Amino acid sequence: MTADALLVVLSAFTLRTMQQPATLSAAWNKLPMARPAISTAPVKRKEGSLGIDIAATSAIVMDADSGAVLFEKNADAVVPIASLSKLLTAMTFLDQKPDFSKAVEIQPSDDPVLGRTILPTKERFTTQEVFDAMLIGSVNESANSLARITLGTEDFMKKMNEKAQALGLKRMHFADPSGEDSRNVGTAREVALALKYASAYPEATQAMKRASVTLHGVKKPYQINTTNLLLASDLNKGSFKVLAAKTGTLPEAGYCYALMTQGKDGQKVIVVLLGGETHFGRFQDVKALTYWAFDTFEWPGRAQVSITPNAARN
Repeated sequence: MTADALLVVLSAFTLRTMQQPATLSAAWNKLPMARPAISTAPVKRKEGSLGIDIAATSAIVMDADSGAVLFEKNADAVVPIASLSKLLTAMTFLDQKPDFSKAVEIQPSDDPVLGRTILPTKERFTTQEVFDAMLIGSVNESANSLARITLGTEDFMKKMNEKAQALGLKRMHFADPSGEDSRNVGTAREVALALKYASAYPEATQAMKRASVTLHGVKKPYQINTTNLLLASDLNKGSFKVLAAKTGTLPEAGYCYALMTQGKDGQKVIVVLLGGETHFGRFQDVKALTYWAFDTFEWPGRAQVSITPNAARN
């Protein structure tokens, strides 16, 4: 074929391609188009600052947008994660497109194995109320009942584990939906990612930012208060905003906590602490690590939040 003939063929092909509808033209290119990065990884501006000395088994501080790790301690150790499991419970439940107006009756099988029962057997609530109670007050019977009414507990657990694998959380494994089973395990790094993924569900973030919820049972109303003490702290006032959080406690897991906080200029930091020694200590350590991250790193193109020594101790 001569050069002139080849040029004619190519021109005809190009013309036909340009004349095709947009949907058909797009089919010629199966590769996704490159898009500009949404965020830039933070840069450390205080090189001498190495983090906060904590006694917890493991911890991680992560920039939510870029995934950059700002601090870690045994972040890949596989340990029990207690009620942090409910992050996967919530996502798995929401993936089933539930009817939040549907009534839920608490059954004996929903009662927690450990701790006291908060929602009595045979009480009836809306699915919305039960879901909110699970994330706000970490109510175990809420998680158990949602799993039961959605797919049945056994199939729900299969879906939970499949969800973790699909999200790339390879070391996570779940044996129950509430987190009472010490065989529910994961790593600090994976819990940070789980919190990030859960925050993409509006129904979950709306619940995790609430201080309380009232469940209107048949017998009486039940007020469930948040287990997240930092909702009432300086990390949720002024320049800062708590975006998502979850607590977890179990004898084998210690005191666990995951928190996502937004800074003054929209930068988001996730802090996860597993195996904390005391109830209040986990909140103090996570708060200190959050302040440390905002004060030690800068986000290119964004103004900085000034943190005073006194603020970190409030």
